[in-house]
Amino acid sequence: MRLLQSDPTVGLVVLQGYAAAADEPVREAVRRRHLALMDSIAGLTGADALLARTFFATGLVQTVSTALELPGQRADTAWSAWILDLAGPAGDS
Repeated sequence: MRLLQSDPTVGLVVLQGYAAAADEPVREAVRRRHLALMDSIAGLTGADALLARTFFATGLVQTVSTALELPGQRADTAWSAWILDLAGPAGDS
């Protein structure tokens, strides 16, 4: 969170990678790096699949909230958890 707030370009670069993923070579590179990052986080922390999913989902909500400069505490972890709770567990539609 501190990194996103101190240097917003970090989050914007991540979001740009997702936006450019319509291009197959970009999508493959972003996918490969994203999966490697997920594996690294899980390996370093011992997080199970749900905790790793929650970590990345929270990070994405905070990245978007910070990039949009949403008012108040819209980029904090509690707000991110509220959003994820509305979405429901993985696999729900």
